[in-house]
Amino acid sequence: PPLTSPNVTSDRISYIGGDHIRANCSSPPSLPAANITWYVNEQMVPGFTANHVLNYSNGYASSLATLELEAAVHSPVPTLMIRCEASIFDVWRSTSHTIVLRERSANPASALGRSFTGAATETCLPTIMVLLLQFFLQLLQRYSGTSIR
Repeated sequence: PPLTSPNVTSDRISYIGGDHIRANCSSPPSLPAANITWYVNEQMVPGFTANHVLNYSNGYASSLATLELEAAVHSPVPTLMIRCEASIFDVWRSTSHTIVLRERSANPASALGRSFTGAATETCLPTIMVLLLQFFLQLLQRYSGTSIR
């Protein structure tokens, strides 16, 4: 049996709903080559058979598998946990570490309402300027004793 666990990698560390996610799993050299099974959020990915085998000159072989999926747009769980498992019949079985991908907001400011750097500033700034101008005109009128019109 192999001496190490399978290794899993991903093309990203976070995602937005609708993103295309690709993960790769490689098993250590063994004889025969291991079968690879994918798990997403602890659920086995059914019907996955796309293993590629790398044969070595010493007779051993490594299995490579690529998982491609599209992140759900409105998922109730904002996390994807991806892992793979390598097995050789009922003789040997080992699981990779789990990759945790966190969903990120497409527009972080939208969750907070209007942005201070967006339309809210464009609306508030002229109003503030008019109020300040009125205040200074009243001060000037009070101290000069004359009416400014």
